[in-house]
Amino acid sequence: MHAFDYVMTLMSFVYALAITHMLATVGDIIGAWPRVRFSWLNAVWMLFALLGVLTWWIGMWGLRDAHTWGMGIVVIFFLLAAILYLEVRLVCPRIPHDGPVDLVDFHNREGRKYMTGFAAVTGFTAIVNVFYFQEGIFADVAASRVDRVVLIQCLASIVAARFADRRVQFGMVLIVGSMWAWYFAMLQGALT
Repeated sequence: MHAFDYVMTLMSFVYALAITHMLATVGDIIGAWPRVRFSWLNAVWMLFALLGVLTWWIGMWGLRDAHTWGMGIVVIFFLLAAILYLEVRLVCPRIPHDGPVDLVDFHNREGRKYMTGFAAVTGFTAIVNVFYFQEGIFADVAASRVDRVVLIQCLASIVAARFADRRVQFGMVLIVGSMWAWYFAMLQGALT
């Protein structure tokens, strides 16, 4: 087994748990739909958290040629996977088996936590990109344009977490969403 395969097996468990939790929550919301007061803002932040997990899973493919994986690198990438998982846990509401499900209220109460969590994910991603993907041992994987996308997302999520005004949050969602669209359209290459 190659070192990449061994490390990716560990990361894949964490990514799979995050995706499983997200899909279970979406299934619970669909099952409780008649009792649900839906929040588009919460749904969009759930999507952003899912895209974060998928992006890191896809991005890890670029590390397949690394022959050495020191414990420091493994810990850093595992920490990032754990932060991604925790972000998914924060953004996904617990859906009770009976009674009303108010996702608007959930967003109003918990939104700052998961938007701050998204800022932590993107901030940590920017740091990892600088130290490991541009100037470090994995220099052939990423470009500085990715860092700009990640930093814009980080700043927008901080602004969204700071201001409860729905117009500000809507604007920040548009910014973060447009950065995701640009990333997938222009910057995320094919798996080769």
